[in-house]
Amino acid sequence: MQDSRHGNLPRVARGTAPVYINEKLIRRACGDTKISLSRIRRLVLKGGVTIRGTLRKLDFGTCTGRLESLEQLDVGNNEIIHIEQLEQFRGILRELSLANNKISRIKNLSPVATTLEVLNLNGNTITRIPTAISELRCLRVLGLAKNRLTVLDDFKRLAKLPALAQLEVRDNPVTQTASARDFVVFTLPSLDMLDRRLLTQRDRDAAMKRFGAATNARVEDLEKQLAEHKRKEAMLERELKEKDVESSKALRAALERTRSKHAAKEQELEEQAKVTQRLLDLKSQQLTRAEEVVAGLDLHTVDQLNFGGAGQPVVSTILQSRKGSRMGEHAHRQSLPDDENSSGRQGSPGPSQQLFSNQDPDPVVESSEPGDSARRNATDSLPKPADLPNLLRTEYRESRKWQKEMSEVQLQLLDVEHEVHASLVLRILMATQCDGEMHRNTTEYQQQQQQFSVGESCHY
Repeated sequence: MQDSRHGNLPRVARGTAPVYINEKLIRRACGDTKISLSRIRRLVLKGGVTIRGTLRKLDFGTCTGRLESLEQLDVGNNEIIHIEQLEQFRGILRELSLANNKISRIKNLSPVATTLEVLNLNGNTITRIPTAISELRCLRVLGLAKNRLTVLDDFKRLAKLPALAQLEVRDNPVTQTASARDFVVFTLPSLDMLDRRLLTQRDRDAAMKRFGAATNARVEDLEKQLAEHKRKEAMLERELKEKDVESSKALRAALERTRSKHAAKEQELEEQAKVTQRLLDLKSQQLTRAEEVVAGLDLHTVDQLNFGGAGQPVVSTILQSRKGSRMGEHAHRQSLPDDENSSGRQGSPGPSQQLFSNQDPDPVVESSEPGDSARRNATDSLPKPADLPNLLRTEYRESRKWQKEMSEVQLQLLDVEHEVHASLVLRILMATQCDGEMHRNTTEYQQQQQQFSVGESCHY
């Protein structure tokens, strides 16, 4: 092998000791101990050929310089297990050879996906071709010979490489069958060379004859399946629409019936509330009148028991009424015979004398005031002191009864408010249930459409 600036590279004895990539190793492999790493365009680090020992990792981290111009890298005949450390070659590396290593998976080629044109992976332990290899849009030459490929359909993933022209797949378990070569030729029409042999028109016709008929039959079968799936999808879509319409109509009818029932119930409750409110107003008026009567009785009691200050007019009225009774008694005595009159004087004292026994009898004075008769009539119309407790008890019982009735009316009003609130909550729940049912129907329809789409894509 030759460098872009130097002649034949020195060959060294093959060894098994592990070595690591550094600047000294790179310069020794190039045959120039003074060359600048930034000027190297082709680097060959083959174990036992250009370096002593073997590389275990593809690691350029110990190099202080940068391989800015490197376009071709050959690290074959080593013991590299993973493809890695290609980030520093982004946008410049065009050819990469990893032949005769211990690589089992093709990965980590994204940094050089836009520039890599040649990839040699012959003589490794690769078992599958990954889908990520379709990222290498510029790849022209691919070597996969002497590996462990076992799946023939993996070659279909190489059909996404538009520039692929040369392919090596010999000495793999999958290529031991007679039809494997024809399958590769049929699957990759852009190939010009397969296993270092130019492809002729005869090879392409044989591949088309072997796999073209089966492919056409498969395509026709897939088209029939697709048409059947489309028919079933349309039928299911119509059924779902009809079901949605029917369920929507039923839900709307149920909702309307529920709304009408709740409206009637709400109107009935409102009427009951109005009647109850009128009854409460009536009871409140009665209670107010009872309170006024009780207050008047309390004032009258105070006037009867208080003989000074504010109670003086009532006391004077009582005294005047007593004077009037004594005058009537005096006139009656004058009309009686003398013996009865005398016996009356010597007998028991009259009511006035019993009442004022410890006082001197008041002289009879006729009242000349015009309002005395009105006061006497008002005093006679008032309840007697002995009847006041019973009257107060009766009024108290009536007021307690009215208070109890008012409490019951208030409880009835609370029940009416609770019923109205419950009816409103029920209407909201019914509306929410209808919306949830319509949402579930829509979700089921979308899921079925997605299942049809997934099934269609799988058949393709």
